[in-house]
Amino acid sequence: MVAASALLLTVAACAPPRAPVDPDAPRGEVVTREAIEATGASNMWDVLRRTVRSVSYMTGTDGRPMAIRARGRSSLRTDDQVLVVVDGLRLEDIGLLQSMPPSTVERIVVMSGIEATTAFGINAGDGVIHIITRNR
Repeated sequence: MVAASALLLTVAACAPPRAPVDPDAPRGEVVTREAIEATGASNMWDVLRRTVRSVSYMTGTDGRPMAIRARGRSSLRTDDQVLVVVDGLRLEDIGLLQSMPPSTVERIVVMSGIEATTAFGINAGDGVIHIITRNR
C-alpha cells in the first residue's frame, strides 16, 4: 500500500507543468490591425465584409446590416446568426457596426465551431466575430 502511494506521488511530480492560460490569446483566425487599415474602409461593417469571407452578410433594402450567417450551413433554429462581440460583450444591433470607426479596433478574431462555443457558450455555435478595440 505504501509503495503504490509513493508511485503515484512520483508520477504526479514528473508531469510537465501546464502553461498559464492567456485570456487575450486568439483562438481562431485573426485579422490584424494592419489588415484592417489596408481595407481603406470607413466603418467596421465594410471592414468585416472585406476581410472575413467565411460568413455571409445580409443587408436590408435600405442597405442597413441585418444579419451575419455562417456560409455553407443551414439550420432549423431561428437564431442561427454568427455572434458579434465587442471586447467580450455581445453586440445586439449589428447595425452599429456602420458607425464604428476602424481606427478604434486593434484586431478581429473569427472563431467557428468548438472554439466559439468554448469561449462564448452554447449560443455561439454558429461562430463568433470578436472585435477587440484599442481602448479596452
